Amino acid sequence: MDRPRVFASLIQSSLGDPHGNFEAVVRLANGELWHYWRDNNSGSQAWAATQSICAGAAYAGSLIQSHFPGSKAAGNFEVVVPLNLSGGGVQLTHFWHDNQTSPGGPWQLGGPITTDGDQVLGPGCITQSSFGTNHNLEVIVPIKGADGNAVLQHFWRDPLSSDPWQRGLQVTGPGDVVTGPGCIIQSTRGVSPPAGGGDLQIVVPIMGPGGQPQLRHISRAGATGPWVTQPTPITASGDVVAGGGVIIESDFRDGSGQGNFEVLVGLRMPAGHIEVRHFWHDTSDSPAWQRGGRVTAKSRRRRRS
Repeated sequence: MDRPRVFASLIQSSLGDPHGNFEAVVRLANGELWHYWRDNNSGSQAWAATQSICAGAAYAGSLIQSHFPGSKAAGNFEVVVPLNLSGGGVQLTHFWHDNQTSPGGPWQLGGPITTDGDQVLGPGCITQSSFGTNHNLEVIVPIKGADGNAVLQHFWRDPLSSDPWQRGLQVTGPGDVVTGPGCIIQSTRGVSPPAGGGDLQIVVPIMGPGGQPQLRHISRAGATGPWVTQPTPITASGDVVAGGGVIIESDFRDGSGQGNFEVLVGLRMPAGHIEVRHFWHDTSDSPAWQRGGRVTAKSRRRRRS
């Protein structure tokens, strides 16, 4: 799998008034993971590095700002990042930053997410759901499966509990070979609060029947139950997916108040270069994803005169 410096790691936080700051975590070439931010109220476009989160990052980190039910205080920053272990191997690890009582303080080690027997094979992705009393943290990460191929595994944790991270169900099914990181969100589709919140939605690249990676959509209804692969892949059979995709729910909505899904993913073109393409899915019952526009194009070199 590739080793991007950023993946699912840009957010707008509640810090800053009236516009929240941009926050990002970036893996540097030396393996350090750093927190960067931009003041959106200063009129400057400059980004600033704040603190090193950790050393030994094997892959990119994933960042969110969490919240606590019923609290208006600034939520913590939560980061998951795969770390190289001194004895070999890679472990997905959780770090957090107290934005309420210690905004200038250091990042805190939250502890390991994967176990000693897990072999992490790519970046993890974190979100916070509405499941559980304190709204659980939900994480997915590619690890080595029992057959030697990469699978996508789910973990979760109550953010206010001292209990360790809990191992959920394997996201991908038997025979699925994961080829890149997955991205997870909670949507407005599915069960409405207070019955449990919307469904969890995942996009992840999986080896297709033609021997080329395809981006797949996988969902889960409610806090428990199996993960369900949608019958239609996001990308077409002729597409060659390069790396992981990212997903959001937009505010293009129908009468139900549910938004469209929007996805970006890199595709390798026949000439060998990679272009980022947009795909989308409306709120109809049709399983088909729609092909949007091209985000990036092949760069062209200017000829010298």
